[in-house]
Amino acid sequence: MNAEPIEGYEAEDLARLMALLIDFLFAGGTISVVYVMAATLSQIPVIGGGVIFIALTANAVIGIGYWPLFYAVYGASPGKAVMGLRIVDRKTSQPAANETMVIRGLMQAFLSPVFVGAIYWWKYLDSDGLTVHDRVTQTKVLVVTNPADSPLLRMRRDLLAALGIRR
Repeated sequence: MNAEPIEGYEAEDLARLMALLIDFLFAGGTISVVYVMAATLSQIPVIGGGVIFIALTANAVIGIGYWPLFYAVYGASPGKAVMGLRIVDRKTSQPAANETMVIRGLMQAFLSPVFVGAIYWWKYLDSDGLTVHDRVTQTKVLVVTNPADSPLLRMRRDLLAALGIRR
């Protein structure tokens, strides 16, 4: 990695918790919309029960892919981006490798619901104060102090471009 280190300081627990809450609301809201659409479409006789399969598939894709996708592309989930946070390599503070981000995201997707937050609260038992997913992937979460490093600005730009809005 030849990228410049990201300017910032280690994120506080409250900022990380708020980011997680935003992510759960965002992902959960998206999944809820899919289920409402499925319930509405299932009333149409031609479409019928096949819609529930599509809804369950969408649930799995969103549930499993949310964190790995956003982490690999932006270095942060939408919740982290809103809170001004970014995930970086623990030793260099440079953007972490995509593979690392995918592994970190998959750990969150699979371990968070199973261990009901234990992967986050582990940091109070860890000698360096790291969560399980930060320890395994050798990452840390920073509060970004340089606006040029903000994942939120990149997400906004990409969303506007996807919608065909030029600024």
